[in-house]
Amino acid sequence: MPNPELVSALDLDQWADSLASRSVLPRLVRRLILANAAVTQIAMRAGEGTGLPGWDGLVEATVGDPHVPLGTSRWEISTGARPIEKAQENYAKRTTEPQDVDPASTTFIFVTPRLWSGRDVWKTDRQSEGRWADVRAYDADDLETWLERTPSVHIWISELLGRDPRDVKTVDSWWECWTTQTVPPLTRSFLLAGRDDFATSLKDSIRGPDNLTSVVVHSREEAVACTVAALLDPADELEGLSARSLVVSGSSAWDRIIDSTTPLILIPTIDDVDVSAALAKGHHVIAPVADRMRQRGSGISAAPLDRQSAADALESVGVSRDVARRYAGQARRSMMSLRRTIAVSPLVRKPTWAEAPGSGHVVPVILAG
Repeated sequence: MPNPELVSALDLDQWADSLASRSVLPRLVRRLILANAAVTQIAMRAGEGTGLPGWDGLVEATVGDPHVPLGTSRWEISTGARPIEKAQENYAKRTTEPQDVDPASTTFIFVTPRLWSGRDVWKTDRQSEGRWADVRAYDADDLETWLERTPSVHIWISELLGRDPRDVKTVDSWWECWTTQTVPPLTRSFLLAGRDDFATSLKDSIRGPDNLTSVVVHSREEAVACTVAALLDPADELEGLSARSLVVSGSSAWDRIIDSTTPLILIPTIDDVDVSAALAKGHHVIAPVADRMRQRGSGISAAPLDRQSAADALESVGVSRDVARRYAGQARRSMMSLRRTIAVSPLVRKPTWAEAPGSGHVVPVILAG
């Protein structure tokens, strides 16, 4: 049965009527490409760029994929209500004026989020003309198939369209939730202040032969936050690290996700998950570990926060110098302590252990100790 937490082809077809779909669809296609294909170049106009002249997308792939052809491909993307008319218009225009593209060695691809019954006929007719190396057309059904191959992107677009997948989040969604829980928000530059070596080591580990990486920081939550911050580096877009990453907080969600045939980067926030099964299926698992729980010599450790760099990062978002220095010093000792200090919600301000029965007797004992 289809998972109601995730969007379907019909949902995409209905979404195509919204204004937002015009700017988001290219981002969706770009994420799907980055999560699945090995590319050396990609440009996919999104947002305001969708109204500019020229090709909607260009891709250079070094490894073929069922949806991304090997070599050079040029993409046209439309949410129009009559996809056959827009596809033919784009095809005729690009065939007549291919700009700097050699059609004989290039694949022409048209993408629509609409359900298009005549897609195969149109594609076959255009292929028979022999003007391009290949011609492809993807509609809502093709996008659904592509999304099912790529759970990280399927969850991303489902989140954007208002769904709430249980016990799993994209790193973008997890980061947005985490940063908006405090005032001021704790930015990537703040969390990674003085931790460039950590971010580099983490990404090198993901690229390496081993599929299991332990990240050791003062607390598990900070370990997850540091990991997510490192993966959201815009400089790594071509590698598709963030597009393939998911934060998983439930064992049932974990069991569903690891069935994906697309290699994912999985960050579990709970203990009762079958890591060995995920590794056997080719996924990379990043295990966040609190420093007190580490085994000697294991894992990638994040250095203590650099106080000056962290203070500078806070000043850049409008915090006064004195307050920024005080917050930076507190975060260096305990990131979670700072988060409770500046939390928006009272639920975050109070640590979990303080809710337990008899917790009032613990504090005097700690102070006495």
